[in-house]
Amino acid sequence: MSATVAHNPPAYGLQIPAAYSRLSVADKVILVTWATSGIDPATAKLLATHGTKVVLAGRRAENGDKLVKEITNNSGDTMFIKTDVSKKMK
Repeated sequence: MSATVAHNPPAYGLQIPAAYSRLSVADKVILVTWATSGIDPATAKLLATHGTKVVLAGRRAENGDKLVKEITNNSGDTMFIKTDVSKKMK
């Protein structure tokens, strides 16, 4: 059973598990890789609602740009970097 914190901001209807409620991400910079697909857009949104400066990294520029607009429209601080973390550097 997963408990949740009741005081989460309502911007996206997301909640942080109670086990993490004492961790502060406010005013931190967090890099979210694969931010344009899967569960990671929701992760980025959740972090932003808690005052995190979110750096989004992903392959899909269009999705990244949409996510930046959505987060900034909800008073979040974010930027997008087009990248593919699945490729090895030479």
